[in-house]
Amino acid sequence: IELKHFPYVMCAKILGYKIIFDKVENYKYFKDKKSISNWINIKFGLFLDKWLNFFADGLLVISSKLNELYYKNNLPIVLMPNSIPIDKITYSSKQQYSKPIKIL
Repeated sequence: IELKHFPYVMCAKILGYKIIFDKVENYKYFKDKKSISNWINIKFGLFLDKWLNFFADGLLVISSKLNELYYKNNLPIVLMPNSIPIDKITYSSKQQYSKPIKIL
């Protein structure tokens, strides 16, 4: 979440909505600080990481590394990888989905 979206998230939290964060980056290792706004968003991301139990009701992560990192927060976590392990796909499953895509 970026700092500019935070007021909306807090308003939704006050109204009773469940807040689910999607964590796709570990801000501790983020090196791209090209602008002041980017630097502020990185610092805000690090602040939110410390207070996740207060602000979030759950997390969506894209890697097992992020899952391990945020597991200690005792929040419900859903692991949704953004890639497919090709070596685990059997030939029969590849053959099953080998039909060309139709554009309507």
